[in-house]
Amino acid sequence: MMTSQKPRNCGKRSRMKDPALMTHAERMSALTRELNSSSCVAKADKMLELIKHEWLDIRGVRDMAARRHGDTTPAPTMSFASTQPPVEASLERQVQRSEELQGADKESVASLVHRYRTDENSSYQKLRYGTRQSYDSRLRIIEADLGSKVLSEVKAPDLLLAYQEWTKRGITMAHGLVGMLRMLVNYGTTVLDNDACQRLSGILHNMRFKMGQPRTTRITAAQVIAIRKEAHRLGFRSLALAQALQFGLMLHQRDVIGEWIPETEPGDSDLRFDGLKWLRGLRWEEIDSNLILRHTTSKRKKKIESDLRKAPMVMEELRQQYGDTPPQNGPVIVSELTGYPYKAHDFRAIWRRVARAAGVPDDVRNMDSQASATNKATASNGFDSDAQANSPPHATETAPRRKSGPRRSELTERVIQMTREYLTGKKGPVATAQIFQFLIENGDLKFPEHWKTPQYKVHGMLSHSHQFRSHGRAGWTLEHRQ
Repeated sequence: MMTSQKPRNCGKRSRMKDPALMTHAERMSALTRELNSSSCVAKADKMLELIKHEWLDIRGVRDMAARRHGDTTPAPTMSFASTQPPVEASLERQVQRSEELQGADKESVASLVHRYRTDENSSYQKLRYGTRQSYDSRLRIIEADLGSKVLSEVKAPDLLLAYQEWTKRGITMAHGLVGMLRMLVNYGTTVLDNDACQRLSGILHNMRFKMGQPRTTRITAAQVIAIRKEAHRLGFRSLALAQALQFGLMLHQRDVIGEWIPETEPGDSDLRFDGLKWLRGLRWEEIDSNLILRHTTSKRKKKIESDLRKAPMVMEELRQQYGDTPPQNGPVIVSELTGYPYKAHDFRAIWRRVARAAGVPDDVRNMDSQASATNKATASNGFDSDAQANSPPHATETAPRRKSGPRRSELTERVIQMTREYLTGKKGPVATAQIFQFLIENGDLKFPEHWKTPQYKVHGMLSHSHQFRSHGRAGWTLEHRQ
């Protein structure tokens, strides 16, 4: 005998679903059912505010896509958004709404990028202007390809798909974007203490991505001579001197020509133009009467002292251009076209033009101009090709490049060594705080005073060493590889 079953929810009033999870039809149906209730107006207002935020979020993504693809089609407008906020403001609302409606564990990659760029505790705030520009270009790519993903839902296949897309930009760029993503996740793990970032850190730690091949192309002394000769012929004697300084003194391009940055950035300068100021390039005041150059490098803030008399190419350019009376003040390298120091992109464009005219292949770059110290006594006879045959053997060989790649500091090596010893024999994960306490109590370690949170720095050391396995908040174990 069949008996009729009473509907499960019969006689009970169902609880209203979260409007953020409703479709348009569901929202309208829910409001209609509440028409006889005094709370209907408040619920309708909440839904209208929600729709406004959704419209702004979609508009922000649309604007990013339009900029990326060069689409100039005007975007649709709505009456409540007569003054459209920039993408950053829209992303800020996305962060706030994500935390209010879904919780921090539902934070998106786009909102993590936004917080990394705006959080006063983020390492991004300590970067120089040029470095921030480089980071921003990579962050925009990550945001465009992964921004809509919820951090807690990102899985290894998602990262592999993004990496495959990035390889279309070149293996080196793809690897750099993975490195930037690791940095983002490390920020979320150490500064925000975000569980989703800790989970993602573990995934990234166990993934391996193909690295680009190291550059093997090197510039030769003969090519440097040819570039200098062609630069004089084309009327760019400043570039000839810059090339000689880079090659002869093993200097970065930025240390020679300097850089232009916004006036609002830190640093004093007596040279300003069109809202920018010039810093970090060589100045005549840094060269004394004995032709000794004393300069502080732009990258590592290292004070260098170089005897220009031991750099034959540099001396040749100085004699040819200034005789025995070089200028006493101002920038050493000044563009003939503007009367001001070069902007980086202008210098590179002119250098490439000159290099091509000199017969130098396009795979040779100006960045290859940093010769090793063993090549300081090169090609002293300048443009005389017959004299090259009589110059020292290394004068026509390729200039050895510095070994690339990050070097671990003694502090990092000591932290890794002590942590390995501490974790040996442990059966389960050990928390970062416990490891840090062990290091403080058992090692003669001196952490820099400017490190506000050395425990977070230790976390980063362990994460980047690839010798330990992260278990999120549970801590670390030794990485056992087959």
